[in-house]
Amino acid sequence: MHIPEIIPKSCMSPSLEIFSSIPTVYQYFLLWSPIFNKTGELNKTDHQNSAPPAYNCETPQKQARKIKRQKKEKPITATDVPQWKWTKSECQEWYRCIFVKYLGHSDGIAEYVAKEISGWGPSIFSRNEKDWTRLLGEGRGPAMYNLIYKVRRKRGAIPWGISTDECMLANIH
Repeated sequence: MHIPEIIPKSCMSPSLEIFSSIPTVYQYFLLWSPIFNKTGELNKTDHQNSAPPAYNCETPQKQARKIKRQKKEKPITATDVPQWKWTKSECQEWYRCIFVKYLGHSDGIAEYVAKEISGWGPSIFSRNEKDWTRLLGEGRGPAMYNLIYKVRRKRGAIPWGISTDECMLANIH
């Protein structure tokens, strides 16, 4: 392989046309070009005196997954398995659907009763039969407990490694 002894000046100082054909390199060049001058020294600009950006514990990957999940999510229905990772509002929506479909309540009454039940995902599974009876009354309380107990081992309900008996008796809400 032949290596030329004299390198043309056009190869030593590339123009921006070369970078436009390689978008990633060009993007990095644009990012750093205002910070460094032509001699490679750091430009003294406002970026040195400005405060750093606010800390965000979510990485871009986590944010992308969250957005993807939000786009894919279908509305919660009464036939869904309650999920361990549900938020308080998702649990309340599921309760509302249960009260409308199985108990025959109007949407307004079901929403009011659902909003009165506190807690998030694990609290659905941690209430025992007495708790549900106290919240919903005789007949409805045990029915809700049995409905939840029946689906406790379905996907997304109680995670593997957590004893269902311990969880159903833990009373965390």
